[in-house]
Amino acid sequence: MNILTMYFAQWIVVDLGYPDIYYSVAYSSSMVAVALTLPILGHRSDSRGNKKGLLVLFTIGCIFATAFLGTMALVISDVASLMIFGLICVGVANYFYEGGLVFYNAMLTSVSTKQNVGTISGLGVGLGYVGAICGLLLVQPFVDGAVPFWPAGRHAAFLPTAILFFLFFLPTWILLKEKPTVRKIAVERDGPIRGLVKSLKEAKEYRGAFRFLIADFLFEDAIATLIIFMAVYTEKVMGLPDKAKITLFIVSTLSAVVGSVMSGRTSDRFGHYATLKCVVIGWVMLLVFVSFTTDETLFWILGSVVGILLGSTWTISRPILNSLVPEQKLGLFYGLYSLSGKAAAVIGPVAWGAVVLLCKEGSPPAKWMLSLLGWIGVQVSQSVSQSIEYRFAVFSLAIIMLAGLIIYLRVPQFPDEQASPS
Repeated sequence: MNILTMYFAQWIVVDLGYPDIYYSVAYSSSMVAVALTLPILGHRSDSRGNKKGLLVLFTIGCIFATAFLGTMALVISDVASLMIFGLICVGVANYFYEGGLVFYNAMLTSVSTKQNVGTISGLGVGLGYVGAICGLLLVQPFVDGAVPFWPAGRHAAFLPTAILFFLFFLPTWILLKEKPTVRKIAVERDGPIRGLVKSLKEAKEYRGAFRFLIADFLFEDAIATLIIFMAVYTEKVMGLPDKAKITLFIVSTLSAVVGSVMSGRTSDRFGHYATLKCVVIGWVMLLVFVSFTTDETLFWILGSVVGILLGSTWTISRPILNSLVPEQKLGLFYGLYSLSGKAAAVIGPVAWGAVVLLCKEGSPPAKWMLSLLGWIGVQVSQSVSQSIEYRFAVFSLAIIMLAGLIIYLRVPQFPDEQASPS
């Protein structure tokens, strides 16, 4: 949260003065690399039973790239060089972070049973959000200039974040034990493209899981884009200063903790499929409300709802995928789960940047959105008109989420039968 959501995007767009599309392309490029390589690495981790080893490797890579980003941000003064180094570093760091999540997710079966997988998933997601809150609070003094001999500014958050990431990762590194693989699987050494094609062909045998991955692609497209540009949106549209943004993100993250724990227990009791369906419907309604609202109080309320839905989505998705495939295929399918999410994160930010560029005040889409706002009774002020491209971008995310819901409704409601090839 410190890097992608709170500080880095604003540093590039607001502080250095470069358009959103620069960050969009850098972030999306890292996701292309994840999408091409992680399904293969996930498949190989099934055969070797080394998910924890790869988790450690990718996490350390992310920490080093983040630390290098923080160092460069403090010592380089040229704006163009800062932008180039910053985008490269965050792309590398994001590759290792997102890659590590593949092996982190695949180890869910090492710490849970079929009866409590939703609860354990929710607890893990909730604790992750608690860590995000701690990260924001611990880094804020560096940004505000309250730490002696440390320069103030958004870029001051990067190096402390790397150090905190390392410290928070130590318990996982030391204490987490990997469950032995049920049976070894022979995996051929193929190039990225050929290996990816083979993985996709194998995954298509599990139709319920494959359909779920397509729906998840659209869910992730909307959610990842919202997370990346949330700070920019709150400044451009709502005019919130950084301190208010931090408070908003803390409130949202606390809500995500509650949503994670509650949705995990609820899904174990009432079913993962039905619970996620309700959550996605909530996402569609929320994104429409966010794109239309001009009231700051309502915006804060919606920010809390974002947290609840976000925590719920991450919590329930993993148990659903676990139930759709056999345990010995989890590395493969979590690699493809990563492919689904990361391919979405390639398209989403680039689409956001394109919408912002093409839907500025005076364009036909902007005029349509302003007319719609006026028709539903929203007072169209000058500030609303000047930020209309960002409202249109959020509205487009609601459409994407709705498309994902339509596909998700075709995923089997009783997925136990899908744990073998169809």
